[in-house]
Amino acid sequence: MQLFVLLPSLGYLATPQAEMSTFASVFALKLAVIAVLGSLFFGLRLLLNWIHDKTKGGPHPALVKLWGL
Repeated sequence: MQLFVLLPSLGYLATPQAEMSTFASVFALKLAVIAVLGSLFFGLRLLLNWIHDKTKGGPHPALVKLWGL
């Protein structure tokens, strides 16, 4: 879903009078948000699997798939 947020920032390139510093800052900020949220998603998944593995002896059934959370 966050990847769709990047599309409007690419619209800056279509306008010749756009400031490249504005484009670069918006693009970098959006990439940073995607990186942080992605790491939180997979970090939470790893934490839940680790806790479930220690207590039940295996990964959580809902988190066996790569994108499951």
